Amino acid sequence: MGKVVTAFARPLRLFTTAGALAFVATSSLGMAPLGAPRVVSQPVHMFEDLSLPSDMADRWAMDERSGTSLTNGVSGAADGTLSGGTGWVSGQDGTGSAVQFDGVDGLGSIEASSHQQQTAMTVTFWARSVLPGPDRTLVALTGSDCLSPWKITTGASGSLAFSAQLADGRSVNGGSSSSAESLWDGQWHFLAVTIRLEAFDGQFNTWIDGIGGGGGVISGAALVDYSHPGLGLLVGGPRSGCEPASSFAGAVDDVRVYERVLSADEIGAAVPQIPTTIDLFIAPTFEYCDSHVEIDVTVSPRPANGGWVDLWVDDGSGPVAVSSNWWSTSSGTIWNACFPVGNDTLSATFRGVAPFLGSSSDPVPITVTKRHSKVVLQTWLNPVPSDMQAILSIDAQPGSGAVSVYEVTGGGHELVATAPPGSSYAYVGGLSVGTHDFQAEYAGDAQTLPSVSAVLPVQVVEPAFPTASISRLPATTLARSIAISWSGSPGWSPVASYDLRYRRAAWNAGFGSYTMLLSATTKTSTVIAAARGYTYCVSARSRDLVGHLSAWTADTCTVVPLDDRSLARSGSWTAATGRAYYLTTVLRSKTYGSRLTRTGVVAKRLALVATTCPTCGSIRVYWGSTLLRRISLYSPTVRNRQVIPIVSFSSGRRGTLMIRVVSIGKTVLIDGLAVKRL
Repeated sequence: MGKVVTAFARPLRLFTTAGALAFVATSSLGMAPLGAPRVVSQPVHMFEDLSLPSDMADRWAMDERSGTSLTNGVSGAADGTLSGGTGWVSGQDGTGSAVQFDGVDGLGSIEASSHQQQTAMTVTFWARSVLPGPDRTLVALTGSDCLSPWKITTGASGSLAFSAQLADGRSVNGGSSSSAESLWDGQWHFLAVTIRLEAFDGQFNTWIDGIGGGGGVISGAALVDYSHPGLGLLVGGPRSGCEPASSFAGAVDDVRVYERVLSADEIGAAVPQIPTTIDLFIAPTFEYCDSHVEIDVTVSPRPANGGWVDLWVDDGSGPVAVSSNWWSTSSGTIWNACFPVGNDTLSATFRGVAPFLGSSSDPVPITVTKRHSKVVLQTWLNPVPSDMQAILSIDAQPGSGAVSVYEVTGGGHELVATAPPGSSYAYVGGLSVGTHDFQAEYAGDAQTLPSVSAVLPVQVVEPAFPTASISRLPATTLARSIAISWSGSPGWSPVASYDLRYRRAAWNAGFGSYTMLLSATTKTSTVIAAARGYTYCVSARSRDLVGHLSAWTADTCTVVPLDDRSLARSGSWTAATGRAYYLTTVLRSKTYGSRLTRTGVVAKRLALVATTCPTCGSIRVYWGSTLLRRISLYSPTVRNRQVIPIVSFSSGRRGTLMIRVVSIGKTVLIDGLAVKRL
């Protein structure tokens, strides 16, 4: 059975050693171990001063023994007067006196009371009765209008209750969970009510013999309504003429009012302290930090006001605190098995909130073994191309030891990587084509056993690159934009993205360098603007998931013709317009010998954009003075924007192109000139 030690209001960790008290201060959360405790050379003891704080605003000790006066023990505070059926009896401490009320018209009143605290207050007193009945007034602040800003009564259940009227018109009430039979049993009991009003939510609580047993939350900002006239503190009954049949039949002693909320320890210190015992139960042998180990703790009697259960472990070098846990039940479980590996002793101390005293358990011998570990070796890329690194995923748990990765192919044991514990990656490159076996070894630590992973075979293969293809462009583009589409085929890995590039050449110049149009795109089509008189060449390549690139496709090219307006005219030509023509313009002539000329042309292929029709004539096309082709523009129907090949040179040439009308009286419609560099 555990030993009794003193309880503290502050968060101290306690244990007993050689009949003395030891403690260490903790953080406000009381959780982090703080090392070996400091031993205080004094015997373990209980509370010696069973008293309340002395900073009360009012105190009527009721030790007058006779007469009708109630003297206020606080200098300058209001005294009171007894009236009606009252008398004097022995007080709760056996030395002083108390006031007996007859339950009919006995009353203790203190007029012009100053108890009008807006935000915090505590009222304490001793009372004794035998089932006085429901709704009997114990202590109340009441006005001459019979309304009470607050009052303490026996409530509807006949036990202990509190009610208040707030300035915003709301009513607050609640009571103790104790039965009337247990409270009003003819013995003295210490009663208290605390109320705290906040800018947000407040609360009130009732206390019987130092133990909290009922209350409530006051939602939102609130203040007690002290606007009633003639406020006075009443003990034992209502104001004369108010609330008939609500007088208390019993004795009251030592009424105190504080202008603050007393703590649970302060209220609990006013009554005889309650010894406790603490016992713990745990499996005798387990692994370090085993999450399934239960530490079952029993504190008896149940500490209704709560307290802290502290665990201590001693590996032979002295007890060390390992955890601190808030406790308000009789029995519970603590999940903490992270104790030093080896033969230890485990003990627990209880630090109770008054009136519950602290206690310590008997030490329990335990054997803590090293925990098992596990290391797992995986790869997300298998097989892997020989031009890439093998990516090994490592997971080593638990502990803080290092991980070593070895290639064990053919019985070898070559270190290829090291890694920290937990989850990490190792990269192994320069592997030849074939199967390579890898294995991870986890060293463990002082609390953790070592472990070895399963052998991981990794297949290394020759890389297979993706391929790309691009749709062939038309030889001539008469639109204002060029539509491009492409695709890819996977090699070793699926195609992930594409690059698209282009180059262009003007009708009178060579090609410029390539320009990247799209990079690492997932698109498979696009459109680019077409500038007249330019040859455009585009190519594409594909990229797989691991970064392999295909070769660029061969260029596919298209030419955007010059408009007819770019040709120099001689002879008789009419500049006409119409939506049926290329770029909505055309040159018309019926005169034999009329010419169109373009100097400075650089070309490998030439084509004419013209209209053919049943009444259309003929032309001849010259390169300088050399006849290239005689072209008839006749067709059975009218056909606009016809692309008519003129010539394909074996290589690019520079010169002057001339178009001459060789028909008489027939229409020649010239719409443009296509100058292609390739």
